[in-house]
Amino acid sequence: MELFTNPLCPYAHRVRLVLAEKNLNARLSHVDLRNKPPRFSELSPHGTLPVLELDADTLWESTAIAEYLEDRFPDPALLSDDPLARARARQWIRFADDRLYADTKLLLLTGDPAAQSAARERVYRALRFMEWQGFAHAAAIGPYWMGERFTLVDATFVPWFEQRAALEKLRGFVWPEGCSWLLRWHAFVARRPAVQAQGKPADWYVEQYAALGSSQDLGER
Repeated sequence: MELFTNPLCPYAHRVRLVLAEKNLNARLSHVDLRNKPPRFSELSPHGTLPVLELDADTLWESTAIAEYLEDRFPDPALLSDDPLARARARQWIRFADDRLYADTKLLLLTGDPAAQSAARERVYRALRFMEWQGFAHAAAIGPYWMGERFTLVDATFVPWFEQRAALEKLRGFVWPEGCSWLLRWHAFVARRPAVQAQGKPADWYVEQYAALGSSQDLGER
């Protein structure tokens, strides 16, 4: 397998976490989305990251890639066998992509102060919703997002929490009051070897986003 990735792309980061948690080896090919190589453009129909190249096929979109890896390499399991729990996991992954990451991308990359302010408020609302409708309930049965074990949901949210220093330093983001469960979850999950191996220091993200400027792409969507 070959994974086309970029260290700043949270969607590619998600897939690298899944590979690491499952102890899978894939060749990593770094792609600069501002200067895409011709071969990458042939593999990715939308020109986005990540892309997983297999023996005779390719997959794009991080959620599809993560679920493919889960189905093909089920041990260790990163989704529950219970249909309702699997549906709830997919529900939170969709929420992360459609709400949290979408508004964070806008907040980081737009140069319009009014658009930044609106996006920042939506990120605050998303975090409060995650705190009270999601993790606060899961924390009653275990330290991870879905309870007792690390799942694809944890892998989905980890990149956002790792990169939030860029929001604080560059976009006036202040952690919202009443969201202590989320911070405790991140402190716990950050100790996992796979999370540490795939992570970057907070200052690195700040430097990268400061240099990136506005109107640049970060991966999917």
